[in-house]
Amino acid sequence: MSCGRRGAVRAGVVSDVTGVVELYAAGADLPPGIETFLMLQAFLTTEQRGDPAMVELASATWITEDHLSELARIEAPVLVIANEHDPAFPPIGQRAVAEALPNGTYFETPGVSHISIDPDSIQAPMKALVEFLAHR
Repeated sequence: MSCGRRGAVRAGVVSDVTGVVELYAAGADLPPGIETFLMLQAFLTTEQRGDPAMVELASATWITEDHLSELARIEAPVLVIANEHDPAFPPIGQRAVAEALPNGTYFETPGVSHISIDPDSIQAPMKALVEFLAHR
């Protein structure tokens, strides 16, 4: 299956996830398998991803379930930090989590994909965390 320049899926491998965040942000349904693939990459170790039973278990449980109602019961203040271009945990989903929490606060690191590596993108969420904790 191919989905143009947005990415391609072959035998469970995503060769290019350019645009995944934009697809989420636009409210589009991702091609079958992409969302599950990304969640498996985020939640399982390389060894676990090589175990078909573990992949099946993960696919059938946590990553396919909606947990917003569970999260909405957390009354403690929570800071939800997202990265603007994160394909594994897109901002639209992280924002929904923050909005579902009674005392949720949302912060988005601009211009960053899944992992912040440059000093500025690391400092921005750290500053947000310090400010969040200072008001608690």
